[in-house]
Amino acid sequence: MKEWARTLESLEKTKSTSSKVELVASYLKSGDPEELDLKARFLSGQALPLGSPDPLNVGWSLILEALSEIQALEPGWESVYREYGDLGEAVFRVLGEKGWKESGPPVSLRELGATFEQVATIKGKSSRQRKKLALLNLLPRLSPVEVKFFLRLIFGDLRVGLKENLVEVAISRAFSVSLPAIRKANLLLSDIGQVACMAKKKTVEQAALIPGRPFKFMLAETVLSSGELFLKDYREYLAEDKYDGIRAQLHFSSGVVRLFSRNLEEISRHFPEIAQSMTGFPHEVILDGEIVAFKDLVLPFAMLQKRLHRVKPEKVQEEIPVSYFVFDLLYLDGRSLLYQPLSERRRLLSSLSLPKPIRIAHQVKVRNAEEMEEAFRKSRTRGNEGLVLKDPKSPYSPGKRGRQWLKYKKELSTLDCVVVKVEWGHGKRAGLLSDFTFAVRDRHGALLTIGKAFSGLTDSEIEHLTSWFREHALKDGGWGLLVEPKIIVEVAFNGIQRSSRHKSGFALRFPRIKRIREDKTVEEISTLEDAERIFMEGGR
Repeated sequence: MKEWARTLESLEKTKSTSSKVELVASYLKSGDPEELDLKARFLSGQALPLGSPDPLNVGWSLILEALSEIQALEPGWESVYREYGDLGEAVFRVLGEKGWKESGPPVSLRELGATFEQVATIKGKSSRQRKKLALLNLLPRLSPVEVKFFLRLIFGDLRVGLKENLVEVAISRAFSVSLPAIRKANLLLSDIGQVACMAKKKTVEQAALIPGRPFKFMLAETVLSSGELFLKDYREYLAEDKYDGIRAQLHFSSGVVRLFSRNLEEISRHFPEIAQSMTGFPHEVILDGEIVAFKDLVLPFAMLQKRLHRVKPEKVQEEIPVSYFVFDLLYLDGRSLLYQPLSERRRLLSSLSLPKPIRIAHQVKVRNAEEMEEAFRKSRTRGNEGLVLKDPKSPYSPGKRGRQWLKYKKELSTLDCVVVKVEWGHGKRAGLLSDFTFAVRDRHGALLTIGKAFSGLTDSEIEHLTSWFREHALKDGGWGLLVEPKIIVEVAFNGIQRSSRHKSGFALRFPRIKRIREDKTVEEISTLEDAERIFMEGGR
C-alpha cells in the first residue's frame, strides 16, 4: 500500500497528462503481479468492484469516530478541513503536525481489498461497531499519506487528476495492447482490474457480455426542440416514453435475477417482486429498462424513492407497486445482441412473453416535428417526462452518448427563491460558500425552504457571494452559515415532489441556479402557491 500511496502522491504533484500515464504504466508493471487487479481498480477510485451486491456504507461520522479513538484528531481540526475542503487532506495535515508514526505491520493492497469486502458485508444491530473495528485494524498501521488516500478511496475520489480513462491508457501503454481493445473490454466488463489482468495476458479480445455482470449503459444526448431533428434529410425515429424512474439492467441466468442501477450498483433486494416474477422464465436474457412506481398508471418518482434503501421492502410493496418497463433486449440465450440494429432487438423483445410487472416500453414511429410533438404530449399525459428518440438502425453502444439516442423533455417553470443558508464547498471550491439552500414565501411572508443547489453559478459569482455571505451571516454553524435573506436566485429543476425534508412540504428535483436576480427583492420571490401549482400541473 505504501507504493500505491507514493504513486498517488507523485500523480498529485504532476500536471502533465502524459507524465501521469507514464507513472501509472510503470507502477502497474512493477511489484506483485497478484495485486495487478487491485492496483488498477484502486487507481480508478473504486474501493469495491462495480456491481458488488453490498456498498461499503462507511460515512464521515464513523471515520471521525475511529480517528478520534486513536487520537488522530484534535479540537479545531475542522478549520483545516474548511481550508482544504477534503477530509483526506485535512487528516493528512493534522497527522503531519502531530508527527504521527504508524505502528504495526504494513498493509498490503490485498489486505485492503479484503477489508473493504468484509466491511461491505457487515450488517445487523452491531454493524457500526464491527465496521469501526475493521477500520481500527488498519488506521494505526498507515502513514499520514496512506491515510489520506485511504480516506479518499472510501469516498471514491482520489483527487489526483486520474480518471478511469487515463488508467485505460496506462494499461494499454504498460502491456502493449491497443487502447480501443482495452476500452471495449472495460465497457463490456465494467471491471478495470480484470481488464488489466487480461491485457497482461493478451486476452482482452475475449471480453464479452456475461449475464450477472453489469456493463455501462448506452446514453442519450439532449435535444431542445422537435424542429431541429427534421431540418436535414428525411429521418424516422422510434419515439419511446421517457419514464421517471430508475434506469436498470435486468440479468436473468440460471434462475437468478440481478438488477443493476445506472451507477452499476446491485439493487435487486429493493424490488423482490421483479425477481420473483421471473421464476420459470424460459430464456436467459439481459434487458435494459426503467423501474417505475406504477399502479394502473405511472406514480410520482417520490413514491419510488420510498422503496429505496429499505431493509424490508416487502412492507411497502402493496402500497407502492413497481413495474419494469423494458426498452431493449441485449442478450438472449447465449447470444449478444449489442451489434444488431435496434429494430431487430425490439422485434425479438416483442416475441418474448414477459411476466408482469415487466412491461415493454411504449414506442411509436415519428417522421416529422408534428408527430413528435403529438407523441410527446401523449407521453406526458401518461405521466412520463417526455421522449427518447432512437435511430431504428442503431446498435447498442455501452457507455457511449451520441446522436443515435436523443432525449426530449421540456423544462418546468422556474422559481425565484431567496438564499437562507450556505455551506462550505470542497475540492476546487474549498474555502468558498457554494452550496445554497433556498426558500419560497407563504401567504404570510414566512420563508419556507424548498431545495438546495450547488451548480449553475460561475466561479467569480461564487467568490463574490462568499464575501457577501460572510458579511451578512446571522449564525455560524461550523459547516456553513445562516444568512440574511437578500440574495434572490432563479432556480430551474426537473421536477417537484412532496417532501418532509423542507419546511415548504416540497422538494425540487435536480435544482440548478440559472441566474442571480438582482432586480428582485424578497417580497417578490415565488410563493408556496406557485410551487403547489407547478406540482398539480404535473411537475412531479
